[in-house]
Amino acid sequence: MTESAEIGRYRTNLQDELDGAALYAALAAAEADPVRKDLFLQLSQAEAEHAKVWKGKLAAAGIQDVRYAPSLRTRLLARLARRFGPRFVLPAIAAAEFADRNKYSGQADAAACPPRNKAMPPWCKRLRQAGGRKERSASISPGRSAGTAAARGTNCARQCWVRTTAWCRISA
Repeated sequence: MTESAEIGRYRTNLQDELDGAALYAALAAAEADPVRKDLFLQLSQAEAEHAKVWKGKLAAAGIQDVRYAPSLRTRLLARLARRFGPRFVLPAIAAAEFADRNKYSGQADAAACPPRNKAMPPWCKRLRQAGGRKERSASISPGRSAGTAAARGTNCARQCWVRTTAWCRISA
């Protein structure tokens, strides 16, 4: 791959991660429930950490000043979440997360970003054992999140793809 193509890929990955951080921060700001708010903030922080990887790669390629402006999709979803609440936009976000589940699989230098198709992680198993209840979902390890299903406070057998790691069967 040429250097300019790699830089373009880094920029695209950075934009996607920053959009994710901005969107989850907007969901947290629109959420009234403190447990769900915390989950959205954890997701936002995780996305911001992923963005650092791509900023570093751009810096290594000699590009220091990377300006960020949220995409139209991110701005629209954030506005809809403020107006109608996070639950209104979660189906669209979950669909996008599922579509991106293998985004980094063909990018060898994306190893610093968490894999999106591993087996169920231990924190996800703990959430299942807790029954996916809102009051117990706060016990997830720091820096991890149960994603949209737990944020929605769902209650029995629903498949939900969790951006930060894997498929997680949570109560719906």
